[in-house]
Amino acid sequence: ALDIHDEMDEATIVDRVRFVNDFKFTRIGADLTLDMVAVRCVSKSPEQFCKTVSRVSKLTAKPIVLCSYSPEALEEALMAASANRPLIYAATKENWKEVGELALKYKCPVVVSSPGDLSTLKSLAKTLREGYGIDDIVLDPGTGTEGDSFAETLNNFAALRRAAIEVGDVTVGYPLLGIPAAVWLSPDEDENTTKIRESVLSSLLMTTYADLLVVHSSDIWV
Repeated sequence: ALDIHDEMDEATIVDRVRFVNDFKFTRIGADLTLDMVAVRCVSKSPEQFCKTVSRVSKLTAKPIVLCSYSPEALEEALMAASANRPLIYAATKENWKEVGELALKYKCPVVVSSPGDLSTLKSLAKTLREGYGIDDIVLDPGTGTEGDSFAETLNNFAALRRAAIEVGDVTVGYPLLGIPAAVWLSPDEDENTTKIRESVLSSLLMTTYADLLVVHSSDIWV
């Protein structure tokens, strides 16, 4: 998924969504494409977030990820886009009840997020699965971008897959979400260095069992 946010200008939003729609790269005889658009609520305004989500929904037939920790902003956006069953990001230990109820109400899949805390991640997934009957779940164990947090991220992704496959723990057997775009929270002085970090992190997460990635860079080499 390529990200956009609700404080981007109209032209940038249109360009980035069209980039996702039109992207095709042929590698060893296979046509590779981008799969989704992740819309982030940066403005903290439910109305502005809804307006951006509505605009994106009209520009693409690709699936959408709604990114906000605010149940109010998520519901405003869901009223505009629920027919396409967007992925809701995210249910956390602070908002799981409200977001779980939104997932049920609008019949949408939901991300459970607990960065660096696999015990809480499993508990939240189990609560939504057993308490709410929600089975369309994606797990976000957090994406550290450097140093110990980066090593922990790779370990956590591998640990979740081992628990699901070797131990048979269905609670952690859901798809895994990584967010290489997180490198832009602490960008390097040289923009290309940040893009390299994002592409390397994406590659490592793919080889460590990530099923869905959210990226920011749209350069073809990335």
